[in-house]
Amino acid sequence: MQIRFGITQESREYMVDYLGGWKAMAISTYERGKRGVTKLDVVNLVLEPGREYDLVLAVRGHSVTTYVNGKLVNRLTLEANPKGAIALGTWGRHAVARFRDPKIRLYNGRPRSVISNPIQSKERAIPRANAARRHASFVEIIGDPNLPDVLLIGDSISMGYTIPTRERLKGRANVRRPPRNCGPTSRGLAHLEEWLGARRWNVIHFNWGLHDLKYVDPGGGLTDPEKGRPFTSVEQYRKNLRKLVERLRATGAKLIWATTTPVPAGANGRKQGGAAKYNAAAKGIMNRPGITVNDLHAFALSRLQEIQRPQNVHFTQEGSAKLADQVAAAILERLSE
Repeated sequence: MQIRFGITQESREYMVDYLGGWKAMAISTYERGKRGVTKLDVVNLVLEPGREYDLVLAVRGHSVTTYVNGKLVNRLTLEANPKGAIALGTWGRHAVARFRDPKIRLYNGRPRSVISNPIQSKERAIPRANAARRHASFVEIIGDPNLPDVLLIGDSISMGYTIPTRERLKGRANVRRPPRNCGPTSRGLAHLEEWLGARRWNVIHFNWGLHDLKYVDPGGGLTDPEKGRPFTSVEQYRKNLRKLVERLRATGAKLIWATTTPVPAGANGRKQGGAAKYNAAAKGIMNRPGITVNDLHAFALSRLQEIQRPQNVHFTQEGSAKLADQVAAAILERLSE
């Protein structure tokens, strides 16, 4: 089995292939017209002939990862950003591989070409209008049925720490999230049933806040605090959050409330220190059996210059990784109870 990617008019290409003799999955590079390949990452993996597996190849900038049946296999960072077409195939004259229902999920830009040569296949591309709104954290994982299921609910801050949290809990939990920014509490009330679905959740780590405390104009657009009003008043926030928590408690899952992270000076549409007021409103609601608090606000506040973008509520990639450390630790603690 082989997936080639980064196919352009240039000579260098990349590929993911299963090395049956080695019992390993490899990411390699080679130059057309030259013999041999350079293996960039090789991971031992035993696949049974004739059995169907779900393979995901994720290319995000310079980062390349592979997943088999929801489990991370390969992970490396390339020197160059691989751009170009994708092809499916096999090594060897007598090798046979079937690719069933392959999908391409594009998050930025438009696919120029797709080359496919499977015995049985169906190529499907997500429309550009939808793809532009997709975020890497929205990719649905297959998951391991033998592992506990964890749900992350939150806004773009949680989107930033979803993937690193998933990596830290590899082999310990299936970390999932709704395929969207969960926004303010009003969006939570409208869509929580959809996000919970029919799955039995072991742990739910959740937050709402930054979209509630933002300031909007009469048309609902983000504006300066001096010119607008909070999207959700503190009192309404408290009422909404109480309803959301009641529904989350009814799932029987172990709950973790993540406090809303700090608003720095100069952040667009928000007041510096505004998160503290909304966190105070949430505190009494979270003081219930079965709910623990992951104080991401306090954690971030003590190192804000190191992990948060200037005049921005969002975090750097390294900052999101630091938050993921706290999130993963909080989840593991609840799973161990």
